[in-house]
Amino acid sequence: MCRLCSEKVENVDHIVSECKKLAQKKYKRRHDNVAKVVHWKLCEKYGLERSEKWYEHNTPKSVVENERIKILLDVCIQCDHVIEARRPDMVIINKENKSCSIVDIAIPGDSRLSEKEKD
Repeated sequence: MCRLCSEKVENVDHIVSECKKLAQKKYKRRHDNVAKVVHWKLCEKYGLERSEKWYEHNTPKSVVENERIKILLDVCIQCDHVIEARRPDMVIINKENKSCSIVDIAIPGDSRLSEKEKD
């Protein structure tokens, strides 16, 4: 059994992506780091303010925008009815064609990949 959570067999998949004891800090940090890199690349793509190097993009702003695009990072979306999950990782609002894309980042282990793709 896992030495940290004592709930499941301690194997690579469990340690990398399933252990509840690691989920609150280690997995969240890994997720947030990936989100920062994606945000940095989107800022580059759309000509928004960003640091020169991806690893210097430590505390990206929650809202960055120019005349064409607006990117919301980890912002709660106000809805007119109750939606449980209303804090997506990123929302990209294209002002020119009045469209919106929601970006959800998941960093699953191999054993949970198909489950996360369905989500």
